[in-house]
Amino acid sequence: MDLVGIIVLENRRKMKFTVLTNPKGFDQGTINALISGLFTEVSQLPAKPDHLIILGETYTAKQLEPYLQPGTTVEAVVGYDNPRLPFRPLL
Repeated sequence: MDLVGIIVLENRRKMKFTVLTNPKGFDQGTINALISGLFTEVSQLPAKPDHLIILGETYTAKQLEPYLQPGTTVEAVVGYDNPRLPFRPLL
């Protein structure tokens, strides 16, 4: 593997994500509020509407409280290949 490949793997290992889970799913208003309020990217898959992944940062439930629907859980995850991610977001 070349130096660029090693750097890419190291960066992916250190990537930060916040996984939001809500059994009722997420409405577009919540997604828009997260994106505009946090100035961040959010990833979602149609096959997993009960999960959102905030890319690039880890947040606590307290920090996200103004944006969350009732029943939402928050989990900080580090590493793109971490099995705790419900899916791999597009980068």
